Amino acid sequence: MRRLGEDPECPPELAAALAEGLGRLAGADVLAALVASLAGALPERAAAARHLVERLGAPAVANLVLLLNDEQSLARRRRIFDLLMVLGPAVVPEATRWLADERWYVLRNMIVLLTAAGDRASLPEIRRCARHRDARVRLAALKTLLAFGAPDARELLAEVVRDRDPKVAEIAVALAGKHATADVAVEPLVGLLTRWDPFGRRRQARVRALHALAELGDPAALARLGRFFRDRRIPIVALEERQIAFESLGSYPESARQPLVAQGLRSRAAPIREICRRLAGAGSPAAAPVAPEEVPP
Repeated sequence: MRRLGEDPECPPELAAALAEGLGRLAGADVLAALVASLAGALPERAAAARHLVERLGAPAVANLVLLLNDEQSLARRRRIFDLLMVLGPAVVPEATRWLADERWYVLRNMIVLLTAAGDRASLPEIRRCARHRDARVRLAALKTLLAFGAPDARELLAEVVRDRDPKVAEIAVALAGKHATADVAVEPLVGLLTRWDPFGRRRQARVRALHALAELGDPAALARLGRFFRDRRIPIVALEERQIAFESLGSYPESARQPLVAQGLRSRAAPIREICRRLAGAGSPAAAPVAPEEVPP
């Protein structure tokens, strides 16, 4: 139909009728029926649906995004989202346009689609979302900025790990461990670990920060974490956190961890001595401790 309509020899009346027919095929009602047909469908049908949407072009993508934003059923919303995810750069113009929307779930979904498409041109708009009033939007934007290595990603990460909600800070720390580089993440994570927290409200965030630093494995971080490795009569760090700090040493280069392991062998705490005996006897760096599962934005 498209080829016929674009043929210079096609009569104007026929070209107009073909364009109208293509418009109907790309309409919201037809696309809603297409999405409904994908419930429990084989991969071949999903691939055919993608191929059809690509052929229908920008109007079909625009209506799919509109359906996604208005759909109330979680199952149908998931199918629409999955279809948009595989369209790649074709979703970029429409997803970027919707970054001006006020609804948090629309913004989050558009950020995820743009990230999956690898679109860096939308980073200025995503950066604006990093200071959105809804934490779910901020976290989605932060994840993208970290993954793309945005110049101000470290500053934004430092802001989010100081969020008033400890759970938000905890998720931000997990994102840093998985998506950031050491030059971006080490300073904000160390800042969190060295900040005074007398009532332990941010203990889980600190635990995640220790795991995240272990994933990064930058020896420069260890020099800043002395409080976690000192053996005091009156400890200023909970034993749980000290144990995790010593466990995490297995992810750092042996030359960096060896003095701290030797120090831990003389600890008053039996669990720490046991950890350090294990590390001292390891011929190669121990596996990194497994961090708690990341909670998606």
